[in-house]
Amino acid sequence: MTDVLGGLVDIGMLSSRDISSSEVDKGAYAIAVTEDGVVPVINKNNPVYDDIVKKGINKTTLAKIYLNGTVKTWGEVVGRPEIKDEIHVYTRSDSAGAADTWAKYLGDKKQDSLKGIGVNADPGVLTAVQKDPLV
Repeated sequence: MTDVLGGLVDIGMLSSRDISSSEVDKGAYAIAVTEDGVVPVINKNNPVYDDIVKKGINKTTLAKIYLNGTVKTWGEVVGRPEIKDEIHVYTRSDSAGAADTWAKYLGDKKQDSLKGIGVNADPGVLTAVQKDPLV
C-alpha cells in the first residue's frame, strides 16, 4: 500500500485487511479477487473436542470468549457445567490482518479488542495451540 500511495507501483495487493479510510482519502480503492477465511482452532486434546466437532460453537459464544471474556470454561461452551476446564485463548501480538478480520466478524471490533495471550506470528499461534490442550 505504501508503494501504491507513493507512486512507486500501479497495483498493490493486500491480504487479510481492508483498505483504511485514510488510504481511500489518498486515492486507494479495492478490487476483491478472493475472500480470506479466518477460523478459530482448538487442540485435538481439548476436553470437549468431540462435543465441538459435533455441535460447533456459535458466533455469540465466540464473541463472549474472544471479545468480552464472559465465557470462561469449556463446559460453558458446550452446555456441560460439570466441565470446569478454563479456556485458554491465544491471539497474535503483532499486527495481523487475520486477527483484525476475526475481531471485525465477532463484533465490528479491531484486533486490539481481542482477549487472550499474545504470541508472535502464525507459527507462535500454532505452537501455543499444539502445546496447550485447553485451547
